[in-house]
Amino acid sequence: MRISRSDAVFVSRVRPLVACLAVAFGADVCASAIVPDRASLSNPAFEAQRSADAKDLFHSTFRSAIGDPTSGAPHHPTTTFLVKNCNDAGQDSLRAAVAAANMLGADAAIEFDLAAMGCSTITLDTGQIVVTAYSMTIGGPGPDLVTIDGGYSLGHSNRIFRHIGAGVLHLDHLILTDALYSSVGNQSANGGCIYSSGNAYLSNTRLDSCRVVANTGGARGGGVSGRSVKLVDSSVSNCGASSQTQASGGGVFSGTGGFTAQGTTISNNTAASYAQIPNSHGGGVDTRSNAVIVRSTISGNRAETVGGLDSTYSIYAANSTIAFNFANQYYGGAYAHDTAAVYNSTIAFNTANQPSRAVGLRAGSLYAESSIVANNTYLVGGNAFELDIRSADGHISGHDNLIIATDVTSVPPDTLTSCARLAGLFDNGGDTRTISLLPGSPAIDSRDDPFNLCTD
Repeated sequence: MRISRSDAVFVSRVRPLVACLAVAFGADVCASAIVPDRASLSNPAFEAQRSADAKDLFHSTFRSAIGDPTSGAPHHPTTTFLVKNCNDAGQDSLRAAVAAANMLGADAAIEFDLAAMGCSTITLDTGQIVVTAYSMTIGGPGPDLVTIDGGYSLGHSNRIFRHIGAGVLHLDHLILTDALYSSVGNQSANGGCIYSSGNAYLSNTRLDSCRVVANTGGARGGGVSGRSVKLVDSSVSNCGASSQTQASGGGVFSGTGGFTAQGTTISNNTAASYAQIPNSHGGGVDTRSNAVIVRSTISGNRAETVGGLDSTYSIYAANSTIAFNFANQYYGGAYAHDTAAVYNSTIAFNTANQPSRAVGLRAGSLYAESSIVANNTYLVGGNAFELDIRSADGHISGHDNLIIATDVTSVPPDTLTSCARLAGLFDNGGDTRTISLLPGSPAIDSRDDPFNLCTD
């Protein structure tokens, strides 16, 4: 496996059967290859200064981007309404509580009295629940989960929540499932389970089997769509956005307000286009602003282009994993159209079909620290070839990384390039599933910790 120069793409070749087994079981994939002298690929003095400058820039930007993990949620609601049954409508129902909160016209909280309810699943029979209040909190305060079922399997076609206020819709300790929202004609369709014209904030909440479908219009946000989307200790899985023309954000679509995930899993979502020339991207997440992911995993998502995470601007990732995502054409893992800063993270086992495309991470410019980017492959003639990173400016800044195959002209001089020896994606005791290191991995005890992170 080799680091490559920009005048020719040098990647390692893997036998197709071995590659398939590696992707399926997380086995390590390494073929014998001559690793070029690193001194021929980068000037250590230049790279040291470049890395120091980039480190200052990205560290300050990253800290600013993370901000307060609870910011954006409505604070100190003026009134609390209780849900006391699992009926779709009528007195003491969730729909009635939301209607009362809407009439209040101010921030309100809706909580579930499980003792009075005697149940934990609400199935919608009469359409979506519309939130017109500026901001609203639904759920909590305890650890018990309430399920809201959109009723698609029962013949109902509607999303679960539509928030048309400009503030925040905060959902806490909820499960939203089995919902499909479809548009007609050339109208776009946004948000399979949740749509917010303002900001969607989900904490301890799970979205599963949510879908959004459009005809000739665009489809965005199979699970959730909002001006901004923040996910804390949550998951978005098995969701999809599909259209005859353009689809994006199979799991999540976030607009100009940005996207944040902390302690969150985004997995097995799909963005699908059925046009003659398919146009779908961001199988897991599509954001039209910055993306910040911390202690999170993006895995098993699919799209025509950019299988995992697609950011129109920058990606900031720490303690996170982007793995086993697939793009039918290119950019299997993640694409930052501007900059990417990756700390203590792993980007591996992402795949694509388009030759010579970066299937792990593509960025305009890249800073990486204590990260592994390896075993990302594209297929040609049934054979798998590795290409982990592509950076538009031709450089990678940072230090203490393991990066196998790139098409850039310079990498940090301390970059490891030998076989990563990675296991599969499993529950290793953290917030989300992660990829551990097999015995003998050169990455063991080879990290730096700029943010004093307790784990990597």
